[in-house]
Amino acid sequence: LGDVGAFDILGNETAEVPLAQAAWHMLRRPYIGVRPVKYNYTPYKGVWRGTNCFASWSWRNCEGNKAVVEIYSTGDYCELYLNGKRLGRKKLRDYKATFNTKYESGKLSVKAFSKDGKCVGENMLESAVGDLKIRLDSDNMTIKPKGIAYIDISVVGENGIVECNADVLLRVKVDNGVLIGFGSANPRTEERFTAGEYSSYYGKAQAVVAATETSPVKVTVTGEGIGEQSIEIQVEKA
Repeated sequence: LGDVGAFDILGNETAEVPLAQAAWHMLRRPYIGVRPVKYNYTPYKGVWRGTNCFASWSWRNCEGNKAVVEIYSTGDYCELYLNGKRLGRKKLRDYKATFNTKYESGKLSVKAFSKDGKCVGENMLESAVGDLKIRLDSDNMTIKPKGIAYIDISVVGENGIVECNADVLLRVKVDNGVLIGFGSANPRTEERFTAGEYSSYYGKAQAVVAATETSPVKVTVTGEGIGEQSIEIQVEKA
Protein backbone atom coordinates (compact mmCIF):
# COMPACT_ATOMS: atom_id res chain seq x y z
CA LEU A 1 0.00 0.00 0.00
CA GLY A 2 2.90 2.38 -0.57
CA ASP A 3 1.22 3.64 -3.78
CA VAL A 4 3.75 1.67 -5.79
CA GLY A 5 3.75 -1.41 -7.97
CA ALA A 6 2.38 -2.37 -11.37
CA PHE A 7 -1.15 -2.79 -9.94
CA ASP A 8 -3.02 -1.13 -7.09
CA ILE A 9 -4.93 -3.05 -4.41
CA LEU A 10 -8.12 -3.01 -6.54
CA GLY A 11 -6.33 -4.69 -9.43
CA ASN A 12 -6.08 -1.57 -11.62
CA GLU A 13 -2.82 -1.31 -13.55
CA THR A 14 -0.54 1.68 -12.99
CA ALA A 15 1.55 3.47 -15.62
CA GLU A 16 4.44 1.07 -15.07
CA VAL A 17 2.52 -1.56 -17.06
CA PRO A 18 2.15 0.31 -20.41
CA LEU A 19 5.71 1.64 -20.16
CA ALA A 20 6.99 -1.93 -19.80
CA GLN A 21 4.73 -3.00 -22.67
CA ALA A 22 6.24 -0.27 -24.86
CA ALA A 23 9.77 -1.39 -23.98
CA TRP A 24 8.85 -4.96 -24.97
CA HIS A 25 7.05 -3.72 -28.10
CA MET A 26 3.76 -5.12 -26.80
CA LEU A 27 1.90 -1.80 -26.54
CA ARG A 28 -0.81 -1.78 -29.20
CA ARG A 29 -1.48 1.95 -29.16
CA PRO A 30 0.10 5.01 -27.49
CA TYR A 31 -0.59 5.40 -23.79
CA ILE A 32 -1.60 8.80 -22.40
CA GLY A 33 -0.70 9.23 -18.74
CA VAL A 34 -1.58 12.36 -16.75
CA ARG A 35 -0.09 13.28 -13.40
CA PRO A 36 -2.81 14.32 -10.90
CA VAL A 37 -3.94 17.77 -12.05
CA LYS A 38 -5.54 18.78 -8.75
CA TYR A 39 -2.14 19.44 -7.17
CA ASN A 40 -0.50 22.82 -7.82
CA TYR A 41 2.79 21.69 -6.34
CA THR A 42 5.43 19.11 -7.17
CA PRO A 43 4.98 16.05 -4.94
CA TYR A 44 7.96 14.25 -3.43
CA LYS A 45 8.83 11.13 -5.40
CA GLY A 46 10.72 8.25 -3.85
CA VAL A 47 13.45 6.49 -5.82
CA TRP A 48 11.23 3.41 -6.22
CA ARG A 49 8.38 5.38 -7.80
CA GLY A 50 8.53 5.77 -11.58
CA THR A 51 5.53 8.08 -12.00
CA ASN A 52 2.14 8.82 -10.43
CA CYS A 53 0.35 9.40 -13.72
CA PHE A 54 -2.59 7.37 -14.99
CA ALA A 55 -4.94 7.43 -17.95
CA SER A 56 -7.45 10.17 -17.10
CA TRP A 57 -8.31 13.62 -18.44
CA SER A 58 -11.21 14.22 -16.06
CA TRP A 59 -10.35 16.69 -13.29
CA ARG A 60 -13.41 18.69 -12.33
CA ASN A 61 -12.80 22.25 -11.03
CA CYS A 62 -9.14 22.19 -12.12
CA GLU A 63 -9.36 24.42 -15.20
CA GLY A 64 -6.06 26.22 -15.71
CA ASN A 65 -4.04 24.00 -13.38
CA LYS A 66 -0.66 22.72 -14.54
CA ALA A 67 -0.93 19.39 -16.32
CA VAL A 68 2.00 17.08 -17.02
CA VAL A 69 1.25 14.51 -19.72
CA GLU A 70 3.40 11.44 -20.35
CA ILE A 71 3.17 9.58 -23.65
CA TYR A 72 4.45 5.99 -24.00
CA SER A 73 4.79 4.49 -27.46
CA THR A 74 6.97 2.35 -29.69
CA GLY A 75 6.90 5.13 -32.31
CA ASP A 76 9.74 7.54 -33.01
CA TYR A 77 7.88 10.77 -32.24
CA CYS A 78 4.39 11.90 -31.24
CA GLU A 79 2.00 14.83 -31.44
CA LEU A 80 -0.35 15.85 -28.63
CA TYR A 81 -3.68 17.61 -29.18
CA LEU A 82 -6.11 19.26 -26.75
CA ASN A 83 -9.62 19.87 -28.07
CA GLY A 84 -8.31 19.77 -31.63
CA LYS A 85 -5.39 22.16 -31.05
CA ARG A 86 -1.90 20.75 -31.45
CA LEU A 87 0.19 21.26 -28.31
CA GLY A 88 3.43 20.17 -29.92
CA ARG A 89 5.54 17.39 -31.38
CA LYS A 90 8.24 15.52 -29.45
CA LYS A 91 10.69 12.72 -30.04
CA LEU A 92 10.12 9.59 -27.98
CA ARG A 93 13.20 8.75 -25.93
CA ASP A 94 13.22 5.36 -24.25
CA TYR A 95 9.60 5.04 -25.44
CA LYS A 96 8.52 8.16 -23.54
CA ALA A 97 7.76 11.85 -24.18
CA THR A 98 6.58 14.45 -21.66
CA PHE A 99 4.42 17.52 -22.35
CA ASN A 100 3.57 20.42 -20.04
CA THR A 101 0.26 22.22 -20.55
CA LYS A 102 -2.73 23.59 -18.62
CA TYR A 103 -5.81 21.56 -17.87
CA GLU A 104 -8.83 22.25 -20.03
CA SER A 105 -11.71 19.79 -19.97
CA GLY A 106 -12.60 18.07 -23.20
CA LYS A 107 -10.56 15.70 -25.35
CA LEU A 108 -6.83 15.01 -25.07
CA SER A 109 -5.45 12.95 -27.95
CA VAL A 110 -2.12 11.72 -29.27
CA LYS A 111 -0.75 10.39 -32.54
CA ALA A 112 2.48 8.42 -32.77
CA PHE A 113 4.60 8.30 -35.91
CA SER A 114 7.49 6.29 -37.32
CA LYS A 115 10.65 7.86 -38.72
CA ASP A 116 9.16 7.96 -42.22
CA GLY A 117 6.13 9.91 -40.98
CA LYS A 118 3.65 7.05 -40.96
CA CYS A 119 1.06 7.13 -38.15
CA VAL A 120 1.62 3.98 -36.08
CA GLY A 121 -1.10 4.56 -33.48
CA GLU A 122 -3.36 7.03 -31.74
CA ASN A 123 -5.33 7.31 -28.53
CA MET A 124 -7.66 9.73 -26.73
CA LEU A 125 -8.89 10.60 -23.24
CA GLU A 126 -12.14 12.45 -22.50
CA SER A 127 -13.46 14.37 -19.50
CA ALA A 128 -16.58 13.37 -17.58
CA VAL A 129 -19.52 15.67 -18.25
CA GLY A 130 -22.82 16.41 -16.53
CA ASP A 131 -24.13 15.21 -13.19
CA LEU A 132 -22.17 12.51 -11.40
CA LYS A 133 -23.57 9.10 -10.52
CA ILE A 134 -22.42 5.70 -9.28
CA ARG A 135 -21.63 2.86 -11.67
CA LEU A 136 -21.34 -0.75 -10.50
CA ASP A 137 -19.60 -3.52 -12.45
CA SER A 138 -18.61 -7.09 -11.68
CA ASP A 139 -16.83 -9.91 -13.47
CA ASN A 140 -18.69 -12.33 -11.21
CA MET A 141 -22.37 -11.93 -12.16
CA THR A 142 -23.01 -15.56 -11.21
CA ILE A 143 -21.32 -17.26 -8.27
CA LYS A 144 -21.56 -20.60 -6.48
CA PRO A 145 -23.30 -20.94 -3.09
CA LYS A 146 -21.08 -19.24 -0.52
CA GLY A 147 -19.02 -17.91 -3.42
CA ILE A 148 -17.35 -14.48 -3.62
CA ALA A 149 -18.00 -11.56 -5.99
CA TYR A 150 -15.96 -8.40 -6.55
CA ILE A 151 -17.97 -5.24 -7.23
CA ASP A 152 -16.10 -2.40 -8.94
CA ILE A 153 -17.51 1.01 -7.96
CA SER A 154 -16.91 4.14 -10.03
CA VAL A 155 -18.01 7.77 -9.80
CA VAL A 156 -18.83 8.69 -13.40
CA GLY A 157 -20.33 11.49 -15.45
CA GLU A 158 -23.33 11.22 -17.75
CA ASN A 159 -21.01 9.98 -20.51
CA GLY A 160 -19.72 7.11 -18.36
CA ILE A 161 -16.24 8.60 -17.86
CA VAL A 162 -14.73 8.23 -14.37
CA GLU A 163 -14.32 11.59 -12.59
CA CYS A 164 -11.01 11.75 -10.70
CA ASN A 165 -11.59 14.93 -8.69
CA ALA A 166 -14.98 14.40 -7.06
CA ASP A 167 -14.36 11.74 -4.44
CA VAL A 168 -17.24 11.11 -2.04
CA LEU A 169 -18.05 8.98 0.98
CA LEU A 170 -19.67 5.74 -0.18
CA ARG A 171 -21.82 3.32 1.83
CA VAL A 172 -22.57 -0.30 0.96
CA LYS A 173 -25.59 -2.42 1.88
CA VAL A 174 -25.73 -6.16 1.10
CA ASP A 175 -28.93 -8.25 1.00
CA ASN A 176 -28.84 -12.07 0.94
CA GLY A 177 -25.09 -11.99 1.49
CA VAL A 178 -22.29 -10.64 3.63
CA LEU A 179 -19.81 -7.82 3.03
CA ILE A 180 -16.28 -9.18 3.33
CA GLY A 181 -14.45 -5.95 2.61
CA PHE A 182 -14.97 -2.52 1.11
CA GLY A 183 -12.42 0.17 0.29
CA SER A 184 -10.33 2.05 -2.23
CA ALA A 185 -6.66 2.05 -3.29
CA ASN A 186 -5.87 5.13 -1.19
CA PRO A 187 -2.58 4.31 0.60
CA ARG A 188 -2.97 7.17 3.09
CA THR A 189 -6.22 6.78 5.00
CA GLU A 190 -7.54 5.77 8.40
CA GLU A 191 -10.78 4.35 6.97
CA ARG A 192 -11.46 0.67 7.67
CA PHE A 193 -12.19 -2.04 5.09
CA THR A 194 -14.79 -3.61 7.42
CA ALA A 195 -16.84 -0.51 8.28
CA GLY A 196 -19.22 -0.60 5.30
CA GLU A 197 -18.34 2.97 4.32
CA TYR A 198 -15.28 4.29 2.53
CA SER A 199 -14.30 7.26 0.38
CA SER A 200 -13.64 6.74 -3.31
CA TYR A 201 -10.08 7.40 -4.49
CA TYR A 202 -9.67 9.07 -7.87
CA GLY A 203 -13.25 8.03 -8.53
CA LYS A 204 -12.93 4.33 -7.72
CA ALA A 205 -13.59 1.81 -4.94
CA GLN A 206 -14.37 -1.89 -4.62
CA ALA A 207 -16.62 -4.13 -2.50
CA VAL A 208 -16.11 -7.86 -1.91
CA VAL A 209 -19.25 -9.84 -1.00
CA ALA A 210 -20.11 -13.48 -0.36
CA ALA A 211 -23.39 -15.35 -0.85
CA THR A 212 -25.07 -16.77 2.25
CA GLU A 213 -28.09 -18.37 0.55
CA THR A 214 -29.38 -19.24 -2.91
CA SER A 215 -31.24 -15.96 -3.45
CA PRO A 216 -29.48 -13.33 -5.59
CA VAL A 217 -27.03 -11.16 -3.66
CA LYS A 218 -28.12 -7.53 -3.94
CA VAL A 219 -25.46 -4.88 -3.42
CA THR A 220 -26.56 -1.25 -3.02
CA VAL A 221 -24.03 1.60 -2.98
CA THR A 222 -24.97 5.12 -1.87
CA GLY A 223 -22.79 8.18 -2.39
CA GLU A 224 -23.18 11.54 -0.71
CA GLY A 225 -24.88 13.84 -3.21
CA ILE A 226 -24.79 11.39 -6.13
CA GLY A 227 -27.62 8.98 -5.30
CA GLU A 228 -27.42 5.21 -5.21
CA GLN A 229 -27.10 2.23 -7.52
CA SER A 230 -27.73 -1.50 -7.06
CA ILE A 231 -26.47 -4.66 -8.71
CA GLU A 232 -27.63 -8.27 -8.31
CA ILE A 233 -25.29 -11.25 -8.34
CA GLN A 234 -26.99 -14.52 -9.21
CA VAL A 235 -26.25 -17.63 -7.13
CA GLU A 236 -26.11 -21.06 -8.73
CA LYS A 237 -28.46 -23.70 -7.37
CA ALA A 238 -26.71 -26.30 -5.28
